[in-house]
Amino acid sequence: MARSLVNFRGPLLRLLSECGHRVVTAAHSDAATDAVSRELASLSIPFEALAIGRGGLNPLEDWRTAWAIRALIERQQPEAVIAYRQVSDIQRPGDSGGDGHRAADYHQGFAW
Repeated sequence: MARSLVNFRGPLLRLLSECGHRVVTAAHSDAATDAVSRELASLSIPFEALAIGRGGLNPLEDWRTAWAIRALIERQQPEAVIAYRQVSDIQRPGDSGGDGHRAADYHQGFAW
């Protein structure tokens, strides 16, 4: 969730930027992406939206996510990466429609 970059990592990102570090952020594209991008841009912190697979049940989707993250890191050549994963909604088996799979809504974000 793009909003978590500002809500939970905003003070850290701001401090790193104010200390002269080049900070770049990335997160899954969602409804808040445009607003978050503008807010980070006002702090001179670029934001890149990524197509991040969020279910963890499809190996091809997981591979695409890993490839997108790898390409971003190769493009930016960071000295350090702060990666985190926010799990906002985990349901018990059976809550996902009776198929027995655990339903989860995962959000990932990166900053460097």
